[in-house]
Amino acid sequence: VINVITQSPSLTPTCRIMLRNNSNGLHRADFRASNTFGKTGVFVGGYYARRRNGFFEHSDMDKYAATFKVTHALSSQTDINFSLTYADLETDMTGSLDSASFFGGDVTSVQTFTERTVNALRIQSTVNHDWSDQSSTTGRVFYRDNAIGQIPSYRIRTDRSNGTVSGTINERAFQSVGGIVQHSQDLPAINAKLIGGVSLDYSPTEFFEDYILVNQNDEGINTGFTELDSALTKNEIDLTNLGTYATFQINPIKSLRLSASLRYDRFEYNHRNFLTPSSFSGSPNASSTFDAITPKLGFTYDLNNNRGIYANFAQGFVPPQVGELYRGVQVPTLDASVYNNYEVGGWYSFRLSDRLQGYGNIAFYQVNATNQIISVQLDDGTRENRNAGETESRGVEYMLSLNYSKQLQFRWSGSFARHEFVEFVENGNEYNGNEIPQGANVQYNWEITYRPSFLGGFRLALENQFLGPYWMNSDNTEEYEGFSLFNLRTGYRIKGFDVSFSVLNLSDELWSPRANASRFGTTYTLGIPRTYQVGLAYNFGSL
Repeated sequence: VINVITQSPSLTPTCRIMLRNNSNGLHRADFRASNTFGKTGVFVGGYYARRRNGFFEHSDMDKYAATFKVTHALSSQTDINFSLTYADLETDMTGSLDSASFFGGDVTSVQTFTERTVNALRIQSTVNHDWSDQSSTTGRVFYRDNAIGQIPSYRIRTDRSNGTVSGTINERAFQSVGGIVQHSQDLPAINAKLIGGVSLDYSPTEFFEDYILVNQNDEGINTGFTELDSALTKNEIDLTNLGTYATFQINPIKSLRLSASLRYDRFEYNHRNFLTPSSFSGSPNASSTFDAITPKLGFTYDLNNNRGIYANFAQGFVPPQVGELYRGVQVPTLDASVYNNYEVGGWYSFRLSDRLQGYGNIAFYQVNATNQIISVQLDDGTRENRNAGETESRGVEYMLSLNYSKQLQFRWSGSFARHEFVEFVENGNEYNGNEIPQGANVQYNWEITYRPSFLGGFRLALENQFLGPYWMNSDNTEEYEGFSLFNLRTGYRIKGFDVSFSVLNLSDELWSPRANASRFGTTYTLGIPRTYQVGLAYNFGSL
């Protein structure tokens, strides 16, 4: 779960301006200002980022983003807030590299026009009301307007029979309206709490995809394209999502908390196809409904002295996505994927001396997923989505932090895990017992930071990001060795100024954030080389 939380207005006038540049062609300017006027707080912030002439050809980018938030206390029991966020992105889509180009250091891109553009608007308003010390209600309404257009590099194909190069241009746009209401009620007589809520989201979506003919020169560079009068897909899909949930928490004794949750979700799809149904244009008009009741049970036990243990069981489900349902000639009969998660863990805070103290936590988990949706090739050569698969992920996640005399901090977090197919058959090939591609067994991140007492405002940090080997294909025959990256960061803050300098990928390692293998060969997404970055910020007020 990823939560995006908009910064709240400050109580006093504050402002921050920051400029950053790096050797990979990236330039970025950030701005934020905030203040509270009586009962009303105001926050405004945003940034502009631009990349030109990066280390990889055809990787330019422009992005604007801005947020505006207002809070107002209607009374001592009620407050309201309003926020608006807008983002605009235009970026080249470079594509991946084959083995020879990746290991040979060839950063020449065969693409010159593939791109992605995004326009996103988010508006929301929330009211919080405290009925009493034991009772509170939150209500929120929201509106979203998104449009994602692209000429995807991964859709550029060469017809081996005649040498014709083709691709597609597409856009998906949706507008969402919805709301959520949640109530929390303390039950002091039994030392418990009850939380309940309901949410509704209505998101009509439009999608089109057209065929393009690509111009390619003698060197294999895609120099341009011609958009033909040939629509591959044009449809509308209305999505309605209703969710309700309830959580009951009780403390039978002071150190023990028990919790039980139940959630009901219902997804309704209404698909309208404006083209003649085919394997490209999609299925005929159709409607589909998926719903599920999912539970969560758990306990937390405080062992005192800043240590404790916990255990949880949670179930979740993911309905088939739009592209999985309506891509082919017929709407396949698909069930939602179901996930069962089991987790036990604990935490421990300790003090080894007056100067050295630390904190650690550890969690052991297992996730079993059933009804995985895969694409199966039928005897006539066509493909159909089916529920055919079960996977299992199990491992341990951990975190350790140490602080020495407020000058030296050390943090280490990571996981040891195994992700495998329990039951998975595709195109007649059985992968039972094989590891899932891109599922590394080992990954971790550590950072050590030094803030010397004799030089107030100075900081120096070294970070290591490690990803172990993983299989690139379901056959488990092609392996990517992983990577170990080091980042060095330093900075100095004096009065309102903050100067920073960083070296990313300090050892200049050749690495890929994602590597794949198929019968057509191996491909690598190229990670950044050694990159130098400088930043200058100025703070007005007490940020």
